[in-house]
Amino acid sequence: MSSSVIHFPKVLFVLRHGQTDWNRQKRLQGRKDIPLNETGRKQAYENGRILRSLLARENIVPSDVCIKASPLIRAMQTAQIVCREAGLLGKILPVDGLKEQSFGLLEGMTHDQIREKYPHCWYMRLHDPLAYTPPEGEPGSLFQTRISAVIDACSQTTLLVGHYGLLRTLIALCQTQGIKTDLNFETLTGNQNVVYMVRNGVLTLNGKDKL
Repeated sequence: MSSSVIHFPKVLFVLRHGQTDWNRQKRLQGRKDIPLNETGRKQAYENGRILRSLLARENIVPSDVCIKASPLIRAMQTAQIVCREAGLLGKILPVDGLKEQSFGLLEGMTHDQIREKYPHCWYMRLHDPLAYTPPEGEPGSLFQTRISAVIDACSQTTLLVGHYGLLRTLIALCQTQGIKTDLNFETLTGNQNVVYMVRNGVLTLNGKDKL
């Protein structure tokens, strides 16, 4: 992880997209453009309601929130539902820097298939996901750099809607930038029904210190 300072906005909300059929099948998506399923849409509706409550609690005017999302369909669909439910009427900005990491040959494989054929990749994905390069995929270090650049460029209260890799990079940044959190790579579940919020140097989940 780079030791350079990353500037967080006053308030940062981070969401992972809702469930897709490939998530349900435990199949690695990466850059594959898979839409939400019915469960994923319900998760997005619930996250929108949670976000609406957080905005009211934190006295944040919805029109003051900048909205950025990965252009992959599962993230854009999530952002559209969340914003509608939360009362965010601003334009959703598609940002290439928020795309999921390219997993190369691993994309489309199930977790069990990866464990069997690429055991080292599976181990690194669980324990040090930002320090390895999937076969014919994007180096974790480059992925982390572009996600960090998106966060660093946020100059106002911002909602980011992305992928599991966004959450992992957020945890890594918390560890190096002095953000308080109980999460680490082992305890991060990648929940798709959680609103992550960074404010005043603390990362909370759904507005609470712990799930």
